[in-house]
Amino acid sequence: MKIAIGCDPNAQEAKEELIRFIKEKNYGEVTDFGSTDPIYANTAIKVAEAVASKKYDRGILI
Repeated sequence: MKIAIGCDPNAQEAKEELIRFIKEKNYGEVTDFGSTDPIYANTAIKVAEAVASKKYDRGILI
């Protein structure tokens, strides 16, 4: 399973922990769409478009 993940700058630590968890459990391949953009919607749009285009199976936003 291919997973797209992104967050706002305040959730960077939680995102990194979740990525480690997903990899440890072999739940899928994770691509980080970032967390540095202070406008959360920009990251959310990137993750949503990746899933909508079927390049990724799931998206996680924090």
